[in-house]
Amino acid sequence: MVHTTGYADVNGAQIYYETTGDGPALVLVHGFNLDTRVWDDQFDELAKHFQVVRYDMRGFGKSSKAAGTFTNYDDLAGLLDYLNIEKAHICGLSFGGYCSLEFALAHPNRTDRLVLIASGLMGFPMTDTRQADLTTFNGVLQTGDLEASVNVYTNQWLEGPGQAPGRVPTPIRERFLDMVQHAFTLPKPENFPQFLQPPVIERLHEIKAPTLILAGELDYPDISQIATLLHGRVTLSELLVLPNIAHIVNMEIPVQFNDILLDYLARS
Repeated sequence: MVHTTGYADVNGAQIYYETTGDGPALVLVHGFNLDTRVWDDQFDELAKHFQVVRYDMRGFGKSSKAAGTFTNYDDLAGLLDYLNIEKAHICGLSFGGYCSLEFALAHPNRTDRLVLIASGLMGFPMTDTRQADLTTFNGVLQTGDLEASVNVYTNQWLEGPGQAPGRVPTPIRERFLDMVQHAFTLPKPENFPQFLQPPVIERLHEIKAPTLILAGELDYPDISQIATLLHGRVTLSELLVLPNIAHIVNMEIPVQFNDILLDYLARS
């Protein structure tokens, strides 16, 4: 199977991408402080059925640092233009789920189906549990201890809030640690993306794409609440809550996740 990697000149930035496989296009959108490697267990497997595209959003991984005025949804549209892809299934994890929602609203005619994994949602209030963990993380980050900061972040988002380190197998944890450490050592962004206006949270009823919403039982309560809200407001949506799984669903249970995704996208 041919793998193509490269950089697309998109809206003044160099966006790193990888693509492989034939068939309908499927784009994988990583989460915050992560990169293309979060999809290592999906890339080749899904390429047996789709033309799979994974990429580093501006400011992450191998792509240009965040600078200038930009939006994540138009960066993705520009990448699809570069790859001559008119329409695609969009699968986003965490912050990538939110970016996928933005894309579906900004470019509805280019969105086939959506798969949202532990999606974030700007404007949705944090629960006390998440706010307390954020305060803890920021306290460690301010000490300048990179290793400690990466471990706290990994414990919170990979292992899950209140879970003991070691719940997730070591190889998965090490891959996650590597991505987060890389993100924490990237040059400081000059700018942040502009978000869609009016905001996504007010426009969920406008989304017409069939949408699969996944949530892990061990994730932060607000992520589960967001999943329920999305299911209630996105008309053609299905919600699946996965037991004994936290935030990074596709890394924790890659085989089961791949089966769920393929089954959903195979439906007519």
